Amino acid sequence: GAIEALADFLREQQIRKLHDAFMRQISRGKIPLDAPVIGAGIGRFLAQDLAERCHRPFIDYKDLFEWMPSGTLFDAADCGPAAAVAALSLAR
Repeated sequence: GAIEALADFLREQQIRKLHDAFMRQISRGKIPLDAPVIGAGIGRFLAQDLAERCHRPFIDYKDLFEWMPSGTLFDAADCGPAAAVAALSLAR
């Protein structure tokens, strides 16, 4: 229906913005040619789409925090800065 079409359109616009920014950084030599795309936040599915379009590996931020408990309402990727601070405090 119309709502799904609008959602698809908005998703595509977001991915295009990400892709354009990513390609600008590639052209400036800011990102290594073999660097993966790391997705964090509740919109990380967009980063996964970007990785596929750019033929890059994708790493879900939560996979970097496998030591954190699972089965909770949120995972490390949903609250990346808080997970990073927790990891730093545990490393001390």
